Amino acid sequence: ATRYGGLNGSGTIFSLTENGTHTVEFEFVNGNLYGQNPGYLTLGANGNIYFTTEYGGDNDYGTLQMFDPSSKTLTKLINLNYSGISGGYPSGQGLVTLPGNRLAYPINNISNNSNGGIVIVTLAGSTAGVAHSLLFSNQTLNGYRPNTIVYNELDGSIYYTSQSGGSNGYGVLGVVTFSGATAGLG
Repeated sequence: ATRYGGLNGSGTIFSLTENGTHTVEFEFVNGNLYGQNPGYLTLGANGNIYFTTEYGGDNDYGTLQMFDPSSKTLTKLINLNYSGISGGYPSGQGLVTLPGNRLAYPINNISNNSNGGIVIVTLAGSTAGVAHSLLFSNQTLNGYRPNTIVYNELDGSIYYTSQSGGSNGYGVLGVVTFSGATAGLG
């Protein structure tokens, strides 16, 4: 995906073959419907591609999207909401797949908390619902606005870096651990 470019300058999804052939699969031209400025892509177990957009959607706080490469269709799963549990303005770096048909993404603002957090979403076909929202309430301990996350299959945890925070203000390397159906900051 490109964050910019295309007809409106709002980004594209493209494919690239092994021999180098580049094909634009989708162009973001309607920010309210599809969002704009797509982030990193992640491949789901079902073969669909998932990503967040930085802006657009009904609230202009971004969206969570699903792209079906076989039918070339885009489905908006969630309109992000700055004051709600889905958060607003995702950082776009590190949407990850989790076991049990779940995704997680870092968010800059959540439930009117500008410290940010991590949102965990459960997928069900072409719909999604927020399962957990982890608010970063302590900048020294958790950091401020996570910007990159990865999932570690070996220990079942999400690791993240933050833009700032920590004891010296330059950011943290943090961990989200899972215990059954709940998640918490470690």
